[in-house]
Amino acid sequence: MNTDGTDQLNVTNDPAEDTDPSFSPDGTRIVYSSNHGSLEEPEIFIINADGTQKPIRVTNNPAYDGAPSFSPDGTKIAFESDRSGNLDIWLINSPVS
Repeated sequence: MNTDGTDQLNVTNDPAEDTDPSFSPDGTRIVYSSNHGSLEEPEIFIINADGTQKPIRVTNNPAYDGAPSFSPDGTKIAFESDRSGNLDIWLINSPVS
């Protein structure tokens, strides 16, 4: 998107609820939370920032996973999840770095 708000790009362009986007340190990828594919609870996904790739599912757990963020070097993703019974912060390796 240009600084004047023109030339916007819908990166995910699907009927799912896609939330909590965060850019990778190099700006080429976006990690986000989504109920993509009619999931009951959101999972974490990664997509190219220019929309040229299908989303990569990063988590696979029946619990809520949200608010993802890349580590400064892009090798890990921190996110919140209630998979332990209460909302905690979790850390996983990024499948792409």
